[in-house]
Amino acid sequence: MTENSTTAIEGTLHSSQGKGVVRLRARYGHPLTALWSALSEPERLAGWFGNVSGELQSGGEFSAFVYSSEWDGHGRIDECRGSERLVVTMWEEEGLEHTAAADLEVEESFTTLRLQVSGVPLEYAWAYASGWHEHLDDLGSYLEGRHRSRKSSDSQFDDFASTYREMPVEPL
Repeated sequence: MTENSTTAIEGTLHSSQGKGVVRLRARYGHPLTALWSALSEPERLAGWFGNVSGELQSGGEFSAFVYSSEWDGHGRIDECRGSERLVVTMWEEEGLEHTAAADLEVEESFTTLRLQVSGVPLEYAWAYASGWHEHLDDLGSYLEGRHRSRKSSDSQFDDFASTYREMPVEPL
């Protein structure tokens, strides 16, 4: 769906127990350590995702402001297995939580990030897919040293949304 010089991103939409589930797979031409630090260190997260502060360790809670979507909320780190798995629960309002689970693995000269975002409103699964796809694309640009403007007019959300709106939602 998206292909840069060293980044390829594919996404699918699913449902489970009446909620939406987004699955994205991104391949980056960068070492595992570079991706892990970009996912787990506040100063690196600020380069592509948003401002994150708090206890960034298993069981810790954080606050975040995400640049591209202007999402402003809180989260909890449910699982953090160094350099291979990060699971966070995020919410803007209590009772409206969703979980993002990122798994990293090395495949040949690429690092693959598998992201599953679950617990989202089924009718907005396409929107979550579009937003997270944009985030993973921004991560690829950041790793390449190409920083995207943070202006909403530069957002790729609408481009991704046109594809995800048409995508079937498959039951898990």
